[in-house]
Amino acid sequence: MNTYYLEKSQIQEIVGQCEYLLSKVNKIELKRIQSKYNLVLTCDKKTNTNLMWQHFSDELMQNTSFKNISSNKTYKELYMQTNSHNILMTDLLKSYINQYYKEDYEFISEFNIDALLRDINSILWSAYMRLTCGTLNELLEVDNYFKYFDSKYGISACDKKAVKSTEKLTAYFDNLLQDIPNKAIFFQAMTEYLQTGDQAVLHNKLHKN
Repeated sequence: MNTYYLEKSQIQEIVGQCEYLLSKVNKIELKRIQSKYNLVLTCDKKTNTNLMWQHFSDELMQNTSFKNISSNKTYKELYMQTNSHNILMTDLLKSYINQYYKEDYEFISEFNIDALLRDINSILWSAYMRLTCGTLNELLEVDNYFKYFDSKYGISACDKKAVKSTEKLTAYFDNLLQDIPNKAIFFQAMTEYLQTGDQAVLHNKLHKN
């Protein structure tokens, strides 16, 4: 259980980031691509791009029905030809992707999930927390982002004893401070007392005429 928690305003800020990048349209598209290519997309753009690249590389070698428009040869035939001449596979695979899967590949390679994680983590770090995200599946299935993040990082997910302890302290300080006319002097005096333990200094500073 967390011993830290986020304010509701901080959670709402995270919700705004999620709703922007993981909009309804984007979520539908990500789910479609995952299903179409049997992929498990992660929360890392480079990894997702590599997953797509590897999928198409494997498909190119296995499927003999796809033909290159300019040569009328299958990509496998072209690969065997280029490989025997020690020509890089990369250009051939790029050609294959551009001919048959350009839109899907570009969507994944340009979908900046990393930026979303950075934005969320910048908020969580302020509370000494960090988002753990192995795959996108969990976030893609979320219907209510506020409810989801509140249940993970809100006060309700925080250790109850820790919350009670803080509530007692804040109640004590609120009660104490309402009788202090000059709070700046009080905080200065308290800081010095905590450093030195000198009660006389604390008393004299607080009751200085």
